[in-house]
Amino acid sequence: FVSCKPSNESKKAKTNENKNIVVKELKDEKSFDEQAIKIDSFVLAYGKVASSLDYSKSDGTFIHVDAHLDDKEEFLLVEEEFENPSSQEKGTKKYYFQKNKIFKTDEEFLEKEIFKIRVSYYAPNGVCLKTKEKTAADAFSIENKKFVAVPKFICNFDKALRVLNQEKE
Repeated sequence: FVSCKPSNESKKAKTNENKNIVVKELKDEKSFDEQAIKIDSFVLAYGKVASSLDYSKSDGTFIHVDAHLDDKEEFLLVEEEFENPSSQEKGTKKYYFQKNKIFKTDEEFLEKEIFKIRVSYYAPNGVCLKTKEKTAADAFSIENKKFVAVPKFICNFDKALRVLNQEKE
């Protein structure tokens, strides 16, 4: 259904070696954010969406994925909505694409009663360049918080891709 390669195992192993590295400044961070804003605007105007089925389990676990496509039917933005009662997580993940490669992820979620927004930036080869996040006790005050650089975090796209393709879920 959708053509996009899952994460490369060797890249995962290599990036886990550097997972505790904190990058405070990223030279092109503003251009990454501007490209994501352009994609958001295009998606609102163009409106071509492929949606997954809603998957839920008896324990309350839930996942749904929407893929926003360009005129060539390639990913621009993939949005994953999830809930996992065992880890006490609930929220959304956005994967932004350029030339069929993820360049930015934006996660907004509740984790054990703490609201978090986490943003990661990626090189074309899939390496995480920087991660930043902000946390708050409630959803209303998080917007007033400032982002803080944290250890690099790779937001795994494999599960969202499997859900879109109706595989293994």
